[in-house]
Amino acid sequence: MSKELQTLILAYKVVFLDHEQAEFGKTYEACDPERLMKLATSHAVRPVLYQALKKIGRNDLLTHKLQLFASQMALRDKLYGIEMVRILKLFREEGIEVLPYKGYLFTKKLYGGQHFRESGDMDMVIRDKERVAEAIALLKEEGYELHAPCSGHELVNHAPGREVSLMKENNSGLSFHIDFHWGVNETYHIYPITTEDFFKGATIQFFLDEEILIPSNEAFFKMLLNHHGGRGGWLKLKELFDLSLFLSRQEGNKEDLKNWASAIQMDKVFQTGNQLNGILVKQEPPAASKEGRTIIKLWEREKSYDNDLWLKIKKMRVYLDLQNPDISRLNLFRRYAAYHGTDTPLYEKYYRPFDGRSRVLNFIVKMGTIFYRGIIGRTYK
Repeated sequence: MSKELQTLILAYKVVFLDHEQAEFGKTYEACDPERLMKLATSHAVRPVLYQALKKIGRNDLLTHKLQLFASQMALRDKLYGIEMVRILKLFREEGIEVLPYKGYLFTKKLYGGQHFRESGDMDMVIRDKERVAEAIALLKEEGYELHAPCSGHELVNHAPGREVSLMKENNSGLSFHIDFHWGVNETYHIYPITTEDFFKGATIQFFLDEEILIPSNEAFFKMLLNHHGGRGGWLKLKELFDLSLFLSRQEGNKEDLKNWASAIQMDKVFQTGNQLNGILVKQEPPAASKEGRTIIKLWEREKSYDNDLWLKIKKMRVYLDLQNPDISRLNLFRRYAAYHGTDTPLYEKYYRPFDGRSRVLNFIVKMGTIFYRGIIGRTYK
């Protein structure tokens, strides 16, 4: 494990467990500052790194850069929180059931409202997909622009993905970005989890001084497990930090957590996340499993998975390895290829020159495009 990665893990211990300050300072001194910044950015943990450096009294160039980022993010977070609650209140007044999803909900519930968690948008999930078009129309009335070349009705009925982005800019030039979900996962996943799992047991609670619908503890856990582990494969430290903070508040619920994970066929996902959490919270972490070792190696990457075919292949390997033993890997890969080969109004034309006539050819072209952009395109611009 590189000194830079060790530093990010130790930063968690310094900020949230209040120990390892001396070891953190020593490891930080041995880091390449440029690579540390890239890794912290890739893992979306810059605010945590800044808080750790602040705690040990560092006052160097990297600390100042992180301080600037953390200050800007904290201000944006506050404005995003106010806007999110305003929108959710509008939906409630219209009788449209919408929950906060991930993002600011996790900031508030796991980090106590402290702005230590990076987030770039507002995520919301609707209960009734038949009302997606109505909800999008309401957001348009509030000044949001739909980032899709089709209507809400077409999105729900024809897009294999189950979310869409909307954006608006306020008078001061701040852009608000909403990711609006009407489903839990992309269609290739086989996990038996739906939006109904998130709404079951939800209650009206005060959230930033307004009454809005908030998910239950079980739903919160399933949100986190599904997005960070089931879909994300624990490949971002930010998401492991979320899990660790959640688990620290669940000492009496360990059997419930296992049962909830099992109910959505994420036993192995949860086991692996628990094991990786040991790296954060235990003085002598347990030996990593094969899946855990693969994930830890991938923590060293500085690039995004989006436009790098080799990284996408590695991420797919982690995804397959985290499935329960009775799940067919071949069937999952076929579903994945079909998903990415499906013609949809949300895909760029660059990705779908066969206009839906061949999912296989569409998939090959899409993967080839990612290869070109990530490798050839980087060299021959």
